[in-house]
Amino acid sequence: MARIEEHLRRWTDSGILPGEIADRIRAFERDAADPESDAGAPPTATEQSRPGALESLLYLGLVVLVVGLIALIGQRWGDLESWARLAVVVTPTLLIFGVGALLLTSLQPELRRASQAAWFVTVGLFAGSLGVLLDEYDLGFGHNDGSEALLFVASGTFLVAIALWVINPSHLQVIAIALAGLFLGQAVGAWSDDFSQALAGLTILVIRIAGVALAEIDWLTPRTSAAIFFALLTIIGPYEAGVGDGNIGFEMVAALAAAATIAYGVLRASFGLVLVGVGGAFVVLVTFIFEHFQDRIGAPTALIVSGGILVAAVLLLAFYRNESRTKAPA
Repeated sequence: MARIEEHLRRWTDSGILPGEIADRIRAFERDAADPESDAGAPPTATEQSRPGALESLLYLGLVVLVVGLIALIGQRWGDLESWARLAVVVTPTLLIFGVGALLLTSLQPELRRASQAAWFVTVGLFAGSLGVLLDEYDLGFGHNDGSEALLFVASGTFLVAIALWVINPSHLQVIAIALAGLFLGQAVGAWSDDFSQALAGLTILVIRIAGVALAEIDWLTPRTSAAIFFALLTIIGPYEAGVGDGNIGFEMVAALAAAATIAYGVLRASFGLVLVGVGGAFVVLVTFIFEHFQDRIGAPTALIVSGGILVAAVLLLAFYRNESRTKAPA
């Protein structure tokens, strides 16, 4: 049963097998192994997905802690000495990291899931801690060399996000890597004297391609969240590089990336990927119309075209979702 459970978990995480079908298979195998007793049976995926009171309280505690930290920084930051400022951010970072590590050893699924949230918050707090450290103490960067320090913080945050994913490969850790990659792209773009949209966008695009490639060969898991969030970076990267004063060619790349994401979603039978692709295509096309055709066709016409695109996108999503449900195994 343990071997079957491992396969089922992989198939449901990758989106190949719906959770309801996986529950049926578990029940069938459990009955076949012991038709007279269900005692000691492992919880189903549906049962594991239900948040419990303890999990909810932990989430509430994380929110209260972060809000309190933000309030303290906003009210008393200027009154604190350098060591106190560093302690204010480092202490909760280490505390929440330790809580996540402790929860990860729990046998209760909801507590293990809560460890993901704890480590997700840890990544953000680590970035803040490293930033405060470089801002308060001269570690070779200098107070005026903000771009170099920013790149150091972003790189460190990206590596920490990857390290926490290696220990606990989960949905929130994948999202943390994607967000850290977005941060790294902005830091690379800020490396030059003037912020380079092209450099930032290309960095994000490279990180995305690597992420999707690793997800496809099952090195970056869970595959579902990895595919969705790194596909989103595919659109964000060239979009940032082309929007505003950027090169119009990057806007075309962003549109192609959105179309490719839709095709990827259809290939993987993933409604989430299709939704990301359609949403990205809508944003890219609307931006393109207002930037390049507003003076020619007028704002009202641009709004009409944009509304038509949105209606078409909704109809496409509704049709695809209906087709997915129709073709889903009974």
